[in-house]
Amino acid sequence: MRGTEGRRTVLELAPGADDQAVLAAALAAGPVREFARRQPSLTELFRHVVSEQEDTA
Repeated sequence: MRGTEGRRTVLELAPGADDQAVLAAALAAGPVREFARRQPSLTELFRHVVSEQEDTA
């Protein structure tokens, strides 16, 4: 789990992960009102790059 945005849970899947299996597991746990791919914001991309650079420094 990557985090939450209000009442939403945000997941970051590994490359090649089966998003349909994730959806099936979510449906088994309870109602799903929305399931969609979301592109990261420019701010999120910047933070990711900066944190990677700090880890290698």
